[in-house]
Amino acid sequence: MLEVIAALVIGYAPPSAVSVPVHGAQGFHVVMPSVVRTGESVEVRVLALDGPWSVAPPWHDPMIFHGVVLIRSTDPDAEFPRSYVVSRDAAGRFSFPVVFRSPGVHRIEVVDALRPLVTGESNPAWVSVEEPLRRLYWGDLHGHTCFSDGSGGLDHYLEHARDESFLDFVAVTDHADEHGLRGHLDEDEWSLTLDKVAEFTQPEQFLAFAGFEWTSNEFGHRHVVYRDPWGELLSNATLEFDEPEELYGALKSRAGEVLIIPHHTNHGHLMAYHDPELEPILEVYSRHGSSETCPHPLWRGECGGWSEESGSLVDMLRAGRRVGVIGSGDSHDGFPGRIHGGFAETEGCVAQGGRVPSLPWQGGLAGVMAPELTPNALFGSLVARAALASTGPRFLLLLRIEIIGRHVESRKLALEYIVQFRRRL
Repeated sequence: MLEVIAALVIGYAPPSAVSVPVHGAQGFHVVMPSVVRTGESVEVRVLALDGPWSVAPPWHDPMIFHGVVLIRSTDPDAEFPRSYVVSRDAAGRFSFPVVFRSPGVHRIEVVDALRPLVTGESNPAWVSVEEPLRRLYWGDLHGHTCFSDGSGGLDHYLEHARDESFLDFVAVTDHADEHGLRGHLDEDEWSLTLDKVAEFTQPEQFLAFAGFEWTSNEFGHRHVVYRDPWGELLSNATLEFDEPEELYGALKSRAGEVLIIPHHTNHGHLMAYHDPELEPILEVYSRHGSSETCPHPLWRGECGGWSEESGSLVDMLRAGRRVGVIGSGDSHDGFPGRIHGGFAETEGCVAQGGRVPSLPWQGGLAGVMAPELTPNALFGSLVARAALASTGPRFLLLLRIEIIGRHVESRKLALEYIVQFRRRL
């Protein structure tokens, strides 16, 4: 018997980055839902770019894109506007509806009508005839503002995630302690963070979560994310919460409503400290790179802090631990979800202790398979480890499992998978 547990295909094409006159965009960031039903109207969101993953700045009028774009689809039967007039007032940001009629994997392409080399292709969407049991949502659960060692304020951070990166969800996780002599959250800033994520959250449209980073040179890096806009700020700078067991103890009663996410997995993270209820997932990639091994082609250089009691994903799986994975941004520039060519500036809000230097890698993303875009559904899927780690692309994976017998644990398991890239990453 062939049982299809997922039907998704990987594909990625970044926005174009071709040489064009300075008065126009160099490409388009195009995003649509990753899982769609035939006949369902979905929104395609577009942002004009002045370079690869860099937003055309609204404070510089000549860089604002306005004019006519042509729209194409890989589904010949899809319903959508074949062209769209983008006004100057739109500041390079626009959206339009599309209804796919043919099942399979489809994409949307946006082309500048006057300069056909200036294009942007969307993420792939799996189009199903049947109502999907789960949808694939993309977001970033790790980033910093000027409340600690990042740049830009809360409003800028959340607006960028929602309106420019087009994320489905995001978490704000400023430092709770003065790690590396940089700034940290105080109680007033924490209270404001809780209020602000509640203000931005709109179920089925955009989810915002409050959290903080708990950092220890001895026990590794973790960030705590609350499902609901209430919770304590727990700093390892106090003797009360300076070891992982104490952090676990303080949050144990809220298991399922709070996540502790280790990051820099093999860089000080010790496998001896792991609570499977509170830590069902690991962050295995961010703008720092991947610390699974060192040296590693996707790590920022130094190998200090590696431990013989490895906390890497591979070692945890070998030890029989059941953990899921996500990618994150760990952004400090105020632009979650995408590389940007500078630092956010918010008047009256300055990074404490100085900015973190620009990091070398593109930020990662977390993909979560959930039945709906609500805090309860998203956290339920994360706890169940129904998550993906991406280095930035919103990909799809086709996976078929053939089960011979009634119990997977005790019978032969045949696995077939297809991985397909549009371009080399």
